[in-house]
Amino acid sequence: MNNVNFVGRIVEDPSGTLGYTNSGTAVINFTLAVESYINREKFVDFIDFAAFGPAAVNFEKYQYKGREVAVSGRLSTNLRKREDGSTIKYYKVICDTIHGCGLSHDQYLARKEIGRASCRERV
Repeated sequence: MNNVNFVGRIVEDPSGTLGYTNSGTAVINFTLAVESYINREKFVDFIDFAAFGPAAVNFEKYQYKGREVAVSGRLSTNLRKREDGSTIKYYKVICDTIHGCGLSHDQYLARKEIGRASCRERV
């Protein structure tokens, strides 16, 4: 069984990063910052993900940098040749489900606008 689950924060703003495969399927690649603790010491792993189809479209439309999301999917392993001829192995999670844990996109935009308004009032 190949099933992984992660909760982390989106590293980069996904707007404008949606692409399409040759067959026309929507695809988006993104990175999550996932915290872990070893002996009470905090570590952060940056894990790469890919979503396809409606999940990719919705991710690009509704998610934002810094939002906490829960992702379930499967681990994919690929090999890539470097310029020096050596081969490296890299991993990516192929998403089955993505759930937002923090503010919704509308709540985020409203809070962002309130912050701008309060800054204008101080001037």
